[in-house]
Amino acid sequence: MSQFSLTDLEAIIAARATADGEASYTRSLMDKGVAKTAEKFGEEAVEAVIGTKPHEARAGLEDDVDGALRDTILYTQVLKAIGRLGERRL
Repeated sequence: MSQFSLTDLEAIIAARATADGEASYTRSLMDKGVAKTAEKFGEEAVEAVIGTKPHEARAGLEDDVDGALRDTILYTQVLKAIGRLGERRL
């Protein structure tokens, strides 16, 4: 299995930043700005935190938490990309 890095993710986001908003979720999210992207980050972060609490333990939990954590990484990188593009509206 090959390694996938944040640099790889940044390159994918940069490529998708030039795509049409209807063809790329990343582009459509960037078009919505910092506030919406930060909201999506927050939703996934809350899901990850709730999912790691012992009383929430259930079958398949690891997949739910893993997915939420992956999404927080994606949204973090999209927020960084928006910043590099000069997006500052909140």
